[in-house]
Amino acid sequence: MARAVSASTLRYEHVSWKNDALEIQYGVMKNDQDGHMSFARHVYANPLNPEICPVLSLGVLLFTRGANLPGSPSLVFGYNAKEHFSTWLRNTCSNSEDDIVSMGLAISDIGTHSFRKDVASSLSNCPGGP
Repeated sequence: MARAVSASTLRYEHVSWKNDALEIQYGVMKNDQDGHMSFARHVYANPLNPEICPVLSLGVLLFTRGANLPGSPSLVFGYNAKEHFSTWLRNTCSNSEDDIVSMGLAISDIGTHSFRKDVASSLSNCPGGP
């Protein structure tokens, strides 16, 4: 799982296919500004649950939008991707405010970092680990 700002700076040259996984190589991370300890992240397809498959989602994005956006030829998600995602998340939460409140949550507690925190919590609670 990557921080929203890391994902928003992802370039096509950072993504390659290795064996049965997409391999993503980040040049700079929050805890490694020089890129000395950088290691590849592997993203695997989920053929049993295609609605959450990251490989299929990336393929749909590239086929519908095209590989290159005008003005940002090498950024996968275009410029200001983090801000676009934050705005989408805020609008989605606002449209579902009643449902969110009924679960005992506050919209102000939900942000881009929520996805990373919840994924780590969910995986650590799985029998047998992730």
